Amino acid sequence: MAAYYASVGDLNNQKIMQLLRDTREIKERVREDKRTFLDVCAGRMMGMMFYEPSTRTSGSFAKAMTYLGGLIYEFNIAASSIAKGESLDDTARMVAMESDLLVVRHKKAGTTRHLAEETLDIPVLNAGEGTGEHPTQALLDVFTIWETFGYPETLEGITIGFYGDLAHGRTCHSLIKLASRLGANFVCIAPEEALQMPDRYIEYGEGEGATVCRTDDINAEIAGLDVLYVTRLQRERLPDELHHHYNEQKSDYGVTPELLKNFPEKSIVMHPLPRLDELDARCDKDPRAAYFKQANNGIFARMALIMHYLDLSNGHLMSRQNTEPRRLRVT
Repeated sequence: MAAYYASVGDLNNQKIMQLLRDTREIKERVREDKRTFLDVCAGRMMGMMFYEPSTRTSGSFAKAMTYLGGLIYEFNIAASSIAKGESLDDTARMVAMESDLLVVRHKKAGTTRHLAEETLDIPVLNAGEGTGEHPTQALLDVFTIWETFGYPETLEGITIGFYGDLAHGRTCHSLIKLASRLGANFVCIAPEEALQMPDRYIEYGEGEGATVCRTDDINAEIAGLDVLYVTRLQRERLPDELHHHYNEQKSDYGVTPELLKNFPEKSIVMHPLPRLDELDARCDKDPRAAYFKQANNGIFARMALIMHYLDLSNGHLMSRQNTEPRRLRVT
């Protein structure tokens, strides 16, 4: 069985905190000299197998491996034998051939774990699975919050407000699981009950000691948030019976400069992107707009993950040479 990162639960809190420290060091050192890590993955190859569209995730994984000096094989689904009926497992075997690491995006939850446990013998990273999880996004999201608030030991005292289609937004699902383990609390704001955060993620957060509440009123909650995490309506994931929500609700919620007048000065607006009309482009000039920095942090967080899963961190990161790292509750 290969190593894998299919869910945020696959790494305990101590490893997550180490990856946050790794990401911080990588970002600082790359900003000083982009050539710093070019020898780390020299001669190693990363396979990328994306069954769904991607701009930020695929791009940041490719940039991450490029900064590490490695090779990239990007699978072209449109020109592949999938059209001839080739199975997922056989396709994965071909993409993984002579690769050292495989990055997978698929519409079916559980794909990453299946490939790692049943098919492949190289590490497999989940780059987003349907309406399930997006654990590498959760890592960069937590890093962005951790960086913004001064690298605290925990996220205790920080309230994250999820706003949008929380039922089908996998980034929210992974972030509530990870950030609740680190001490954050949550307000789940959806314009319609059918788009609210699923019970299992609410229960997970509460099981980790987080306070989690649901509402449809952003105006009543905006002043009490440290992070406003906005998501688009996931039109491509809505079941047939909910398609009317896209047409009826897409203009009924959104973040505008007017809404942000009541948002705390030191808080931040995040969005996993792409955005549609739920986040007004006029907000981009607001100093609290953190979504492009958030996306950029994905490069450094994924560099840290690649190094971790290829067992290359200890020899190249100074933070790994320190004594016992500060500990959080390990789950």
